[in-house]
Amino acid sequence: MVDAKGRLIGINSAILSTSRGNIGIGFAIPINLASNIMRSLIQTGTVARGYLGIEVDELTNLLAEKFDLPPATRGVVVTTIAPDSPAEKAGVRPGDVIVEINHHPVVSRQELRLLIAQLTPDSQAELKGFRDGKPLTLRAEVGKLTEMTRDELLPGVHATPLTDEVLSALGLEGRLQQGLLVTKVDADSPYASRFVPNMVIAEINRYPVDDVDTARQTLAPGRKNVFLVVLRGHVRYLTVVLK
Repeated sequence: MVDAKGRLIGINSAILSTSRGNIGIGFAIPINLASNIMRSLIQTGTVARGYLGIEVDELTNLLAEKFDLPPATRGVVVTTIAPDSPAEKAGVRPGDVIVEINHHPVVSRQELRLLIAQLTPDSQAELKGFRDGKPLTLRAEVGKLTEMTRDELLPGVHATPLTDEVLSALGLEGRLQQGLLVTKVDADSPYASRFVPNMVIAEINRYPVDDVDTARQTLAPGRKNVFLVVLRGHVRYLTVVLK
């Protein structure tokens, strides 16, 4: 995608169509994001994404009032901090309001994720915002977001959707209709002591799961997650704190 002067502004990735034709609505990867990926591939041969280890909610007018901030304040509120993460080491606390990262305004959760992902691992990130209604500036050393393969539910824990053949082989026909089968657990996985091959995961945090992508979305980083699992015919709950 180019502008009127021929400058590249995006990489086309999809079109919206109610038929097989083009109705003029398309989607593209912004060139600033694509160029960061290009530079990372040239320099390291991999796509290295920044990581701070925080979960946030958007700052509403009601929350701004509760935090003694002007109603027009735009930003996000920190809700969760991953243990031993760059954010925790930098002194970020739950309830902190972040309005800027490296002088770029942050007005939504999506924008925060994009800004952090574009940061270079081992670089410095300056966070500006408020704590208890007072201005706050913190500096964090950016970590590296660990990339997982498509079949990894957790780092080093590989899983696949259950099939009728697998249910029959495990003797679970009639007991389960959906779930995930743990196919492999890497020896260096931080969860190697909790999961084993041939374990079946039926629920995560009370939500039934039947594919890896959906299962990942039910996980709560930095918190206790409850797995309903079946191993050798025995059903039990497994509590796991995500690192």
